[in-house]
Amino acid sequence: MDAMQTTQIAGAFALKTGIVLNYIISRRKFKRRTITGTEVFKNYERSKLIPFT
Repeated sequence: MDAMQTTQIAGAFALKTGIVLNYIISRRKFKRRTITGTEVFKNYERSKLIPFT
């Protein structure tokens, strides 16, 4: 392997790790309820899809 290929693999790994960590952290924040104690969405994935539809 040359240095460029190693850098691309490391970059892809870092990007994937960052996306997964962002998803986990955001989902944990979502599990917390609002100030009034109510849940607005049924699950985290739906809460992310609503703004895009």
